[in-house]
Formats: sequence, structure tokens, C-alpha cells
Amino acid sequence: MFKDILLKLAVGGVAVPMLAAELGLSPDQLRERLRMMEHMGYIAGGAACTPVDTPPLCACCSGCICSSQELPARYLLTDKGRRLIRS
Repeated sequence: MFKDILLKLAVGGVAVPMLAAELGLSPDQLRERLRMMEHMGYIAGGAACTPVDTPPLCACCSGCICSSQELPARYLLTDKGRRLIRS
């Protein structure tokens, strides 16, 4: 499952609810996996998305409907994460 998540993150940003649905998880289940993956060193939290004036309200993920006050965090693959998707 970690490799599936990493592959999706490597392609580009996607909102947690959309990614969770694609993976057959609830958003809370996906967030827990993201926390575990960050703790294990596969991903690193990046800067929050940059707000834009028109929907989607952030420029880093497709399908985002966040308000400018609640822009999601971004996750970036680490070298360890990139090695896992190449294996």
C-alpha cells in the first residue's frame, strides 16, 4: 500500500479525499498512513499549498476545494521513498 501511495504522490498533487477514494481508503486511514510514511522517512512534509484566486483554491493539487484558511500540507518524496518506487 505504501508503494501505491508513493506512486500517486510522485505523479503530482492530489487532494486527500480523492487519493483516498482511488486507493479504497477513508481520508482518515490515508492520513494515518501518510503520518506513518513520514515517520518512516518515505515522505517529508513540505510547505502548504499556495492559494490562488479561482477554484481549485490551491495550485498544488487537483480537485482541492479547500478554503484559503485551510490549505492542505504537501508531501514530498524523500530519497528513501523514491528508491521504494523504483524497486
